[in-house]
Amino acid sequence: MDDFEQRNREVAITEFLLPTAPVDFDWNHAKRFTQFFAENLHSISTLYSTLRVQQCDAIKAESQLEQAILRHDLVYADLADDLKRNQDTTNAGETTVTALHTQDSSLANSFKQAIRGSKAVTAPLANMLWPSRNASIRKREKHLRAKMSDVNTKTQQAGEDLQNSRKQTDIIRKRMEDADRKLLNASSSSTKANDALRQTRIEINNAILEVLESDTRVQSTEHLDALAINSPYEPAFRQCVTELHQHQVEHSLLKKELSELQSPLNHDTQQLSQATDEIASAVSKGFVHHPRQRTLKTEIACKVAFRTAPVSTSSTVRLDGKAEGNAALSLNYKIDEIDWQGGEQLRASITQFNKAVSNVGNLQALHAIRSVEAASAAHAILDCISFIRMELERDFGGTK
Repeated sequence: MDDFEQRNREVAITEFLLPTAPVDFDWNHAKRFTQFFAENLHSISTLYSTLRVQQCDAIKAESQLEQAILRHDLVYADLADDLKRNQDTTNAGETTVTALHTQDSSLANSFKQAIRGSKAVTAPLANMLWPSRNASIRKREKHLRAKMSDVNTKTQQAGEDLQNSRKQTDIIRKRMEDADRKLLNASSSSTKANDALRQTRIEINNAILEVLESDTRVQSTEHLDALAINSPYEPAFRQCVTELHQHQVEHSLLKKELSELQSPLNHDTQQLSQATDEIASAVSKGFVHHPRQRTLKTEIACKVAFRTAPVSTSSTVRLDGKAEGNAALSLNYKIDEIDWQGGEQLRASITQFNKAVSNVGNLQALHAIRSVEAASAAHAILDCISFIRMELERDFGGTK
């Protein structure tokens, strides 16, 4: 970390700055700016002064962010293993304390039983019949007291160790949270500084563009002539401004087309959603249920032979016989038949869905193409402005 900070100190921050006016810069001697901006010179000088400060702030914020990232990584690399080890120790300590509490409770119950045995109503009789009983109980009580004292000591020590490990875990987590917070603060500061710097650069570009557009509105090239006439890049400047206006027209048309595409794209996206719902509805409604009443009739031929069981030795009291007949059965029941009748509707829904998918895909592809073209046109405009701006900023370097 010390080596990183030492390297940063050795690098001059001005090496990363874009051209800006020095602190003691005399704007009255800025020939290019004076000829190009005329009465708006004070406004542009204020923007460049702000830009110089914001560039320094942004670079410092980036440096602080890089340091915060490094510190964050070092803290996590240093403490992650410690945190894991301490958590394992805490879990083991909690298990030990729980086991000791259980053992202490068991010893306490045993001790209570020994006390009850020595003070029971039948204790004198039992001591008379078993003379050594009382001594045995006293010995057991003494042993239990010693074990309870030892367990209490271990419990107290385990509790202190557990408390220390928990405190250590809190300390480690606090250091990690501090590193997280510093990283988030540095990231936020860097984002704000870069956003402010970006906005000032946009305002400077807009100021240059406003001068060129004011000439266009009055059909004049006064400010461009003042800038280009003493420059070796005069033909390039004039071509640059011509291309700038072409890119502006192109960008305006593309933005308009993108805006016009937005409404049909939203409409077809809704149509696609509705087509999807219609497919689900067609599948659900395509199955038709038909309850039907059915009757089942059948006839059964029956034959029965029978003989009474013998109840005496006389054959005259036995009864033999046969019976024949037909039985007619009738059963009424309901069934629920399911028919598929949604084929035609499902085909229509799928056709509508495919059409909506095709429309949305085409519009999305066209929207993406126009978006890229609009971004390209905007970048081309920025390149043209940057070319003019580079000529203006030659004043800062003392170029004649």
